[in-house]
Amino acid sequence: NKNLQDLASFYEGKPDFIKIIKEISEIIPSGIVLTSFSLDFSKKTENFSASLQGFSPDREFLFQFKKNLESKASFKDINFPPSTWVKPKDIEFNIMFNAK
Repeated sequence: NKNLQDLASFYEGKPDFIKIIKEISEIIPSGIVLTSFSLDFSKKTENFSASLQGFSPDREFLFQFKKNLESKASFKDINFPPSTWVKPKDIEFNIMFNAK
């Protein structure tokens, strides 16, 4: 029980990892496949920095995903590198953003 209390105390007031994953799963267009997902917590900013890698069949799906991410208040500083938008189809992408 002491370990659980310590763990609960550590996570109290911190960003919720499960909430972030849930939000992403709710807004990702059905044509996009994620191949890699990482979250790093910064004690300094008390935010997560996130990196998503994946595949999109075309720019339309990727653009919709970008709009969906930008519509969520918990996601900030969303960065789709310019190289993401070069190919019109069969796009391998990498997205970086901060989450609170």
